[in-house]
Amino acid sequence: MAKTWVFWDINSCPVPKDCDARLVGSSIESALKKAGYCEGDLTITAIGNLNHILQLNPIRLCHTPPGFFTNSVDDFLRFENKITSPATLMIITSDVHVEHVTAHFPYLRSKGYTPLLAYPSNSKELPSDKNFSW
Repeated sequence: MAKTWVFWDINSCPVPKDCDARLVGSSIESALKKAGYCEGDLTITAIGNLNHILQLNPIRLCHTPPGFFTNSVDDFLRFENKITSPATLMIITSDVHVEHVTAHFPYLRSKGYTPLLAYPSNSKELPSDKNFSW
C-alpha cells in the first residue's frame, strides 16, 4: 500500500486562526483520504520555528532557524532512495515557495510519486487539480 508524506512549512502556513491546532493532523488526513490520496501510512512533519508550538498530535515537529525551509524542502524532495514509490508527497507552504517546490514535481512524477501542493486560501489560485487550499 502506498505511503503518504506531508511536509508542512509552519512558518509560512501557520495553523489557520479559525482551526483547533489539535485537529490539524486529522483534518489533513481526512482531506487526503477524501481526495483519494491517502490509502496507507501517513507521516506529517511540520518544519519551522516551533518555539510557540506545544504539540500537534500526530504531527512530527522539526524546529529549524528562519530561512531554512528552502534547503529542507530540497532534502525532502530528494528522498526517493528512502521512500519507495508509489508514494504521495504533499508540501504545505505559502506562495513564496511555490515555484521552488513545484519545480521538483515533474521529476517526482517521472519516478512514480504523486506530488501535491497545499497553500493558504488567500493565495493566488494555482492551475492544477492536485492542489489543496489551506
